[in-house]
Amino acid sequence: MKLIQFKTLIPGPWKNGLGITYQLDIYPDSSGFSAGGYDFRVSMAKVNSDNDFSIFESKMRYLKIIEGKGIVLNQKELLFNQSIFFSGDEKIHASLIKPNDQILDLGIIYNPKKVLVAEVEDKLETGDESFCYYFFNFNEEFKILQFEMKYLDALVFYQEDFSKLSEVLNLEKTLLIKIKFIG
Repeated sequence: MKLIQFKTLIPGPWKNGLGITYQLDIYPDSSGFSAGGYDFRVSMAKVNSDNDFSIFESKMRYLKIIEGKGIVLNQKELLFNQSIFFSGDEKIHASLIKPNDQILDLGIIYNPKKVLVAEVEDKLETGDESFCYYFFNFNEEFKILQFEMKYLDALVFYQEDFSKLSEVLNLEKTLLIKIKFIG
């Protein structure tokens, strides 16, 4: 397992330079974000104005609103705690639902020929062959397993840790995301 503490993340510019992102993880580590050779990248981004999303050719995107009222993506509302999958090739214009508001989103950009990304609702699969799970904390702070987790921290479970996943399933104000390699 690996704990990712939000407070330790270094903000970086969006690909299009119109905002700030906090990269939690990228796989493989050596791929680098700007080169685009990664299989998946997990990040959180602050959005405080209307803007156009960056294009990520041949990638898919997962987006979940974790703070703020929400945004409109090409005329479709995405409210707090809602999520959406869309093509990274798609031209997306985002508008804040509430003017002068700010949202924080969780985003995963991934290669759909290699990776499957899914939210885990209420049960785990038996014989799971996933690569890892990301457990996100949206509570103020609490202790889970041996980790002190604060707001926006994430815990990564790798295959050898899957037996401990039942301890985080269905906790309030949390999110569990599955990353699985395919093909």
